[in-house]
Amino acid sequence: MTFPVIPFGREFKAKYFSNLDPHVINVNHGAMGATPDCILDEYCKSYKSSQTFFDKYLRYEQRYEYMTQLKEISTKELLNCDFKNLAIVDSATAGVNTVLRSFPFKSGDKIVFSTTTYGACKKLIQFLERRIQIQPIVVDIKYPASEEEVVAAYETKFQEPGIRMCLMDAVTSVPGARIPFEEITKLCRKYKILSLIDAAHGIGLLKISLLDLKPDFFVTNLHKWFYVPKSCSVLYVNPEYHRVIQPLTISHQYSDEDVSLSTNELEQMRFFDAFQFTASRNKASIACITSAKKFRNETCGGEETIAKYCYELAWEAANHVTTKVWKGSSILNTKETATALINVEVPVQDLIPEVDINEIAPWLPQVEHEICIDYNTFVPCFFYEGKVYIRFSCQIYNELDDYIYAANAVSETFKKFFANIDKFKATPLCGSAFLTVEAFDKIS
Repeated sequence: MTFPVIPFGREFKAKYFSNLDPHVINVNHGAMGATPDCILDEYCKSYKSSQTFFDKYLRYEQRYEYMTQLKEISTKELLNCDFKNLAIVDSATAGVNTVLRSFPFKSGDKIVFSTTTYGACKKLIQFLERRIQIQPIVVDIKYPASEEEVVAAYETKFQEPGIRMCLMDAVTSVPGARIPFEEITKLCRKYKILSLIDAAHGIGLLKISLLDLKPDFFVTNLHKWFYVPKSCSVLYVNPEYHRVIQPLTISHQYSDEDVSLSTNELEQMRFFDAFQFTASRNKASIACITSAKKFRNETCGGEETIAKYCYELAWEAANHVTTKVWKGSSILNTKETATALINVEVPVQDLIPEVDINEIAPWLPQVEHEICIDYNTFVPCFFYEGKVYIRFSCQIYNELDDYIYAANAVSETFKKFFANIDKFKATPLCGSAFLTVEAFDKIS
């Protein structure tokens, strides 16, 4: 049989992602993910089944289901680890919170992170700095940068005294760039620094072996690139820290870290048990891990087939836009840093020559809103190192035409939105990430 069963692109979308609005051009898969119809069907089936006798499901069946699905995700072809070192959390950000808010930091402990660390995680470090006086140590990364330059920048910071932990991405959000997290994790071991990898863009996008990687902490979303329904992510914790890391919601299975359990078997399941039962949450998405794995293997042709299509489409889209749509524009990524996420420069001075590019950044959330409402697509726009970029996410239901459409939507919106220069005399109607309620009232 030739894989995929149906060619990737628009035809594949119509067959397997029919819940996506056919009039919407989704070029931002990496932000929220999307779930194939057959996996959504499994989600609904699982949820309905749990409701038929919820006491039985919650008290007995859920534990078996939870264990079974973690075993599926821990196999050699996926995370390659012992399932007893895994827990389900709502998101990668929730996983990072779980680790950093459980860990017994002391005042003055230093945490390394970078200028490209996900914004929500930066806020968490800001919270810890205020609450327990940890010291943030920032690695300044400027793309385009080689792997060697990124590794060297981290190592320079690691040589400072008192570094307790390093929070690193696997693939950064803005700009979308793969970082050499494998080499940085090795450096963490060399300098006796704990490693926490935020692989929000991880499983389904990258090849990962935790057995080889040997991080202290690792979290990855299943609802982004792996097609599991939201909200479902996996947290890995080195067994050495099973007694330390607790779920954000402390529940019945909590035990103090200095209490020894009665048998070795119970001790080995301490971490699993603490996370498995945290009250009557909807966990139907967990039951879909097997279905997602099956769909990716049997319908799509496996991880390598999916990755090849998405990676190649990313380069094709970026090259086409920078040579045909926006001639002379640049691609921020190199081959080392590109995945199915790729960043393309917006030629602001060609589109709106009368506007100072340095005044644009506060208005970009409103530009995104206009694109979303007027063109039925969402294109992340961001200001970086003196330029405006957009980020494309490429998925098996996309084709090149989707990115041409998105780039043209950006062009038209920039021209229309910035035509009224008087707007710069007002305050932008946006926050740091999303439009405020007041902004929607005024511009929707």
